Formats: sequence, structure tokens, C-alpha cells
Amino acid sequence: MNHRKITVLIISLTLVTLVVGGCASPKTQVPAEMNGWRIAYNDDHANARITFSPGDKCSLDILQPKAGSMPAVYPAYSYEIVVNDQTYQNYWIAVGTLDEGKTLTDLEEFDKTAIGKVSPPPFSDLQSMEIVPPMSRTLHSVLMPDSPIYFVCGIQGPDSQRVIEEFGPVEVKQ
Repeated sequence: MNHRKITVLIISLTLVTLVVGGCASPKTQVPAEMNGWRIAYNDDHANARITFSPGDKCSLDILQPKAGSMPAVYPAYSYEIVVNDQTYQNYWIAVGTLDEGKTLTDLEEFDKTAIGKVSPPPFSDLQSMEIVPPMSRTLHSVLMPDSPIYFVCGIQGPDSQRVIEEFGPVEVKQ
């Protein structure tokens, strides 16, 4: 009888170890597949695509300069965020305008000091901010003013955030 209890105990401990070990092992994320409707929607309506890549890289591709390409009469600027990286817990995009006389260089200089807590510069007007997970694709539509806008790419994780790239000026026309 004791032999049977020991065998059951060993099997139970082995199963618990496997389950706990499986839960603790890192999971590899796979980019979400987009169906045909979503691919066509993004291709037809996105004005820009921001892509995060491994090695703390961020790129901006302008697809359509004119805002308001959404269905009906919705004068929004739409941009897709593609994260092809899983290094960080969160990836973020801030979009804004700058005060007259300020340039991309001013934004870059300000962002060099923005480590830890990242706030918009006092000479900017934040229009939009999105935080997205690793290995994802999202489409955002936001009302934007008819003026140049600037994009800031950043990362967060495991405990701090920082800017990795700035882009602009991008002309927005309705």
C-alpha cells in the first residue's frame, strides 16, 4: 500500500512541476494575423505607418498625406502602429504640434532629457497618445489640425520609459 502512495505522490509532484514550469517559461508572441478586410481597410485609410523593430528602431512611412480618407465625412488623420518587437512591455506613440518657431531639433533636444518620466515639451500641444503591446498592429484615427504634426516613438519596460525616435514635420491637410 505504501508503495502505491509513493508512486502516486511522485507522479503528482512530476505533474505539478511540469505545470508550474510551463507557466513560468517565457512565451513567444506571434504577430496578430489580419484578415483581408482589415488589410484593405488599413491600406485604404491609413495616412501613415509607424513601425517598431528590434534594436530600439522606429520608422515612419507616409502613405497618404491627405486626412479624411475614412468612410463618410470624418476628417481624421489615421495611422497604423506596427510593433515587430517584443523586447519591451509597452510601445507608445505621441503625436502633437509645436509652438510657432519650434522645430524637430527643439523636440529632439528636449527628448534627450526625457528619461524615466516622459512628458510632452512645454512648447507642444499633444494631439494623441497611444500605448500598444509587443507584436501588434493597430489603426488609430484622430482629429488633427491643419498644421505640421510631429511623431515621437517611445518604449516602456520593465520599469522606465524613454523616447527612441522623433519624426516631423508631417503636413496634415483636410
